[in-house]
Amino acid sequence: MQQFYSILLAPHNLEDILHFLHSNLCVNVAYFPIKGNAVIIPSISVDKQKKMLEIIEKLQPGVLSAEMVQVGENNTIACKAINAYNHKLAYLVLFSNKRKLNKFDLLVLDKCSLLIAQELLRNMYFQERKNYQQEKWIFEWLNGRLQKHEIIRNIQQKEPTLQPTGCVACIAKINLTSQNKSDTNFMLSITGIARSFFEQQGFYLLNYFENLQMIYILLDKRDRLSWQLRIKNVIKQLKEIILNRNLGQYTMDITFSVGKIYSELSDLKKSFQTAKETLYIIQRTGKAEELFYDDLHIYRIISLVEKHGNINEFISDYLKPVIKYDEEQNGNLLQTLKVLIECSDNKQEAAKRLFISRQTMYHRIQKLEELLGTDFLLPEKKMCIELALYALDYLNKY
Repeated sequence: MQQFYSILLAPHNLEDILHFLHSNLCVNVAYFPIKGNAVIIPSISVDKQKKMLEIIEKLQPGVLSAEMVQVGENNTIACKAINAYNHKLAYLVLFSNKRKLNKFDLLVLDKCSLLIAQELLRNMYFQERKNYQQEKWIFEWLNGRLQKHEIIRNIQQKEPTLQPTGCVACIAKINLTSQNKSDTNFMLSITGIARSFFEQQGFYLLNYFENLQMIYILLDKRDRLSWQLRIKNVIKQLKEIILNRNLGQYTMDITFSVGKIYSELSDLKKSFQTAKETLYIIQRTGKAEELFYDDLHIYRIISLVEKHGNINEFISDYLKPVIKYDEEQNGNLLQTLKVLIECSDNKQEAAKRLFISRQTMYHRIQKLEELLGTDFLLPEKKMCIELALYALDYLNKY
């Protein structure tokens, strides 16, 4: 086994490893990528390939060790899933009708699957670096400087048959506790994984890097009804990868924001602007769970008020007496007001959520009436008070 390891430690591409297994173990070798064409040494018929894939799918080979199964009297198949970041990339298979596979074969299979996973990640990284150098035109597209025919021409050069149902911009903002020289390398690596994840969810990905931001242009190839759910699935996987990477001298986190989806490719600039607006609001409010511009609702109104009016004056007009009372009396009327409105003015439900008695709840409402007026729960005034509460949340003052 030591001799095998020393040989395998030298640089090898995929076919080298497969030929090495075939010649040294005297068995047939197959590589089945999740996406792409199989490589089998020596080659077998398409029918036999299909039968083997059926066996593999039933076998469900694990991540930690190879699985082996007897097929008929003389055939043995051993299979190992090739994974990167908990993401299945391919299957590596040994099979023979001349001898039974043994523990040594499984050990070698395990080792080779790790080498292939490393090789695939390297290839992914270099492909992303190549894409990064070649796709400067994306910057022009994001900023609305390309005509529709120019956009289509550039996309078709990369994916001639692509006919997207929509396009949406996604920003992944890297937050570091300290700077690191390998930031660009990391962004290239994570983008390679992200591309694979998004592809599985029906998106074609184009990317552009700006400072510590990965800007992903997602071209939807499926029905748009499920586009948000599919993006959420990918972001969840990517966040898990980032979490597992935080083992060094610094920690890293990523904030994602997703703009509006548009049918026209020439509207990408609008999607990018809404993704930037979403990121800004997330950073202001600390609500990282709000990924989509479409889900910001009232915060979009507050953002407009901030840009075109005096948001602090608006808050003061409707909440200043309550804020002042809480500061002077060390009270919690502001929290009471917020919960009461969230409970649609249901005093009993609000009291339960605040863990106070109904008598205490009525006393606090009486105080709110003194400070805000007896009409504070009437529709028009209540709407403004609620907006002011959201504005406090937006400014991280509450």
